[in-house]
Amino acid sequence: MRRVVCRMLLSGGFVVLGLFCSGVVTADPVHFSRANCGNNESISWDWVWKEAHYWSVVSTQYGFLQGNMKTEVFRSGEVYGHRAAAISWLGAYNDGGVTWFVFGDHYEKYPGTSNYILIRQTSAKDCGPGIQGTFPEIF
Repeated sequence: MRRVVCRMLLSGGFVVLGLFCSGVVTADPVHFSRANCGNNESISWDWVWKEAHYWSVVSTQYGFLQGNMKTEVFRSGEVYGHRAAAISWLGAYNDGGVTWFVFGDHYEKYPGTSNYILIRQTSAKDCGPGIQGTFPEIF
């Protein structure tokens, strides 16, 4: 029953309520990439009431138009908090017909260490989040 209710909430645009309903509020951090939906992006985030993280995200974006390839790289820089994002703002709109493929490398630095470790890789070719990691089955 909970799964049906969550699907109804998500289909109605109530994503946050759906996440609470599904029990994902205690889940692991979420890492995803999206492409061709206004922004091209790779994002890592966690719930604000959980402990903050040292994160860094690199989003490599490949665009194709009439046989020509364009490559762009965006970096979040070092972020201490609950969200790190590498975003090409309006990138999917500014290039007149380019089809983008987005690949995200998500890094975390653990307390007491000095180096970032690659914890997740994500990819996307459309606007649906290319989520990889712990997330409810309803997606």
